[in-house]
Amino acid sequence: MSGRRTDSQEISYAGAGRNAGRVSKISYNKIMADQNTYRQKLDELLLAAARQNASDLHLAVGRRPTLRLDGVLIPIQKDAIITPEVMDGLISAMLTPEQ
Repeated sequence: MSGRRTDSQEISYAGAGRNAGRVSKISYNKIMADQNTYRQKLDELLLAAARQNASDLHLAVGRRPTLRLDGVLIPIQKDAIITPEVMDGLISAMLTPEQ
């Protein structure tokens, strides 16, 4: 079997805390759909930064994505405040599976 998963395959992970040692199954399709959503959002944010000629894109939990324009931090008002879950997704979108 190759390293590539098909749509019908599932992956497992070990639970933490009270569920330590238990194995749960997560649909690979769900994980990939979530990752694609976060990749698209990250791409949108980076394109907005490039279009505005921003020197930086700031991402922080509890704040809106923010651009640095001519040394001034300007929140992107149309974007929602970043939650811990969204931040995890955006970070995962930047990493390779090995990372």
